[in-house]
Amino acid sequence: MHDQAGTLLFPELLITRPGDPPRSGWGLRLRGPRVDAVGPREELQSRYPDDEPWDAPEQVASPGFVDAHTHLTALLGHGLVDPADPGEPFPGDPRWRALAQHLDPLLVDAAVESSAFHSLRSGITCLAELVDVPQPWPGLLGAIGDRLAGYGLRALLGLLATDTRGLTSNAAFLAREQRRATDAWVRGCVAVNRTEALDPGFPEQARALARRAQAPYMGHTSDRLQVIEHGERRHRVFTPLRPGLRGELPEAATFRPEEAGTTGLGSDGASFDFFRVMRSAQRHSRYQDMPRRLAAKLIWRMATEGGARALGFQRLGRLEPGWHADLVLIGLDLPGPITPENLYEQLLRYGSPEHVQTVLIAGQMRVCNGVVLDVDARTVRRRGVEAALEWARRVARAPEPSAPDPTPDP
Repeated sequence: MHDQAGTLLFPELLITRPGDPPRSGWGLRLRGPRVDAVGPREELQSRYPDDEPWDAPEQVASPGFVDAHTHLTALLGHGLVDPADPGEPFPGDPRWRALAQHLDPLLVDAAVESSAFHSLRSGITCLAELVDVPQPWPGLLGAIGDRLAGYGLRALLGLLATDTRGLTSNAAFLAREQRRATDAWVRGCVAVNRTEALDPGFPEQARALARRAQAPYMGHTSDRLQVIEHGERRHRVFTPLRPGLRGELPEAATFRPEEAGTTGLGSDGASFDFFRVMRSAQRHSRYQDMPRRLAAKLIWRMATEGGARALGFQRLGRLEPGWHADLVLIGLDLPGPITPENLYEQLLRYGSPEHVQTVLIAGQMRVCNGVVLDVDARTVRRRGVEAALEWARRVARAPEPSAPDPTPDP
């Protein structure tokens, strides 16, 4: 797909701008890393008679999903249950940082690789990874960024800092990526963990670093609605699968459906199934104090273009001329009937990662017929499972913190 001739992709249905009605009988021309043209089939074939046709019957072409808030290392905590404190630990949970001291670069790399594999298989083409470790080791963010770029994933990457050491790690990664100006796949951000005890002036110190580096800033909180700042511009990311730390969602009441184009969706590391994330977002909009139920078409926009804009990626999230050729082909072998009018609703109701047939990022095929290319899937899965088991063993062997002596000093 990288020669002067292009490829004409003809799905059964085509989503050019998420939220708008899908097109039937239309296709798009892919040339290099971008979409070159969009239009009716007959028009494209007439304009580009030498292009190779690619028919995708019973499939819909959509911009790839953007997981705008995740924690890839959370994979290690899935299934780890403490009998004394039921429930899995997760990034942001006070237990997580106590347990994370037993991580090392090999365990983190295994978790990131396995998570990248499953994200890609699920149709996620871009993500925001917020690393939560108590003491970052040198080169941590660079190693994670290289692993994600190796899978072709676009990413916004930052360390959840609680002190100046964390800011130093973020600053070093930002400087590295700025030196690689031609590599736009992985970008850095400045993130702070506001659920931890911080010096009152620390968030502003982090904002100042973000402004100097012209990078996004995120103050990570226990809310399900996170805020990303790009200078004076503020975008938000809704994480409906985040464990309920507050009991209710007062922050969700401030969301308005017309903001779908600038608000992203995030899995929070709880699942690689972005259809599940979208369904959960719609369910929350139905039962929380919101102006009205979020329509499926608006949620699809949040899961694609809205997330890309929240993360600061330009010309990503639509399939229009000049935009990045990051797309998924989703099979329409669903239980219910499919029409252009009900497509979004049916995909949210019945869709799953198993329906993702093909994934392209920058015009390069990464998943074909449901198989992640150039990857030994069995080895990747096994390595991730073994890393989670090893982490659990280390946690189990760790000595209990000693209780203070109740006897007062004489």
